Amino acid sequence: MLPNTIEQAQGKWRGILSHYGLTEKQLSGKHTSCPMCGGTDRFRLDNKNGTGSYICNGCGAGYGMDLLQGITGMEFRNAAKAVDQIIGTVKAEHPKKEKSTEEIRADIKRIMAGTNRVDAMGYLASRGIASRPDLRFHPSLEYFQDRKLIGRHPAMIGMVLDAAGKGVAIHRTYLKQGGKADVESPRKMSSALAPLAGCAIRLYPITGDILGISEGIETACSAHELFNIPVWSCISAALMESFNPPEGIKGVIIFGDHDENFAGQKSAYALAHRLAMKGIDVDVRIPELPGDWNDQ
Repeated sequence: MLPNTIEQAQGKWRGILSHYGLTEKQLSGKHTSCPMCGGTDRFRLDNKNGTGSYICNGCGAGYGMDLLQGITGMEFRNAAKAVDQIIGTVKAEHPKKEKSTEEIRADIKRIMAGTNRVDAMGYLASRGIASRPDLRFHPSLEYFQDRKLIGRHPAMIGMVLDAAGKGVAIHRTYLKQGGKADVESPRKMSSALAPLAGCAIRLYPITGDILGISEGIETACSAHELFNIPVWSCISAALMESFNPPEGIKGVIIFGDHDENFAGQKSAYALAHRLAMKGIDVDVRIPELPGDWNDQ
């Protein structure tokens, strides 16, 4: 194993992972099936700074070496040796320039300035939701794919806040009449001002010391209406595992998804264990049938 295998592999992970069977779609940076858990449309190789970084709503997030180990079953030492054997034949890519903090903040401010609280296109009503969560709506938000402007669509906007209540990113759901827009990725997260671990979209105000959380926005809204408590969205299973409740919360009800591959259940109970170790009362609720609480 080369002493600087990780350093030498930077900028070459697409070629390395292609050698080990990842498809062109899985290497594209677009949402697609996960090469580790097989989940549909939950995996994306964002390859930040050429590190092979990825995120899967079921498996979580990691870097190129983690992904290589996940798809091959090799231990780190053997995976590193495998990389050493082919690294000299893989052409390095120039990573895309990441946005600066100032650019991210300006993008968020510009988008939020064009929003209102009117439920454009009746999307929430189409999902059976009657309450008024703290969401914004943009009547015509630009949609980019591979950093190219594809078009504009109405969009539901959720502000992502950290445990201290500070905004770090926005979540966008692109819409059409009665549903999500016909685009490759109707749900998108903006670039973030800080790590998203521990964050949530605060859909309803806290009314006591009990808080509910879930993965998706629609799931959280449905759980709120079914159980009459404030419920926040953690956006994905991976981010739900890292959730940190704000000060004053003594109990958390986790409304997990019922996934056939147990990804939602795994994340719900992983968070339950972590919060319980901190002395917080925890209750995990999983729908009886496959799906989420909006499906119920």
